[in-house]
Amino acid sequence: MTQEQKAQTQISPSTQPLSPEEALRRHQGGDRSPEVLKTLNQAAWEAFHTPWEPSLEAQTMPNENPELPLPEGGLCPLTEAMLGAWVAEQGYTEPPGISWTDG
Repeated sequence: MTQEQKAQTQISPSTQPLSPEEALRRHQGGDRSPEVLKTLNQAAWEAFHTPWEPSLEAQTMPNENPELPLPEGGLCPLTEAMLGAWVAEQGYTEPPGISWTDG
């Protein structure tokens, strides 16, 4: 198959859904098209998850970067004193002979 035929195969959408076997064959041949990857992801999901779990599309990622308010004075470097204050605020105690707030 020539490069032009490969490109045409990847561009032209198929009328039928891609079978997992065909997707695996194409992936092994170097095809990384969205159709191939989606089919392989779906097949892997079905193979390793129970039927009552929500589908891959139904799951959403939690907001890992929530909008946090910035301090009014801007950002400042993290210091040992700041860590010590936070540790004390959380109720942790210092091990004997170690001081978190002394430099």
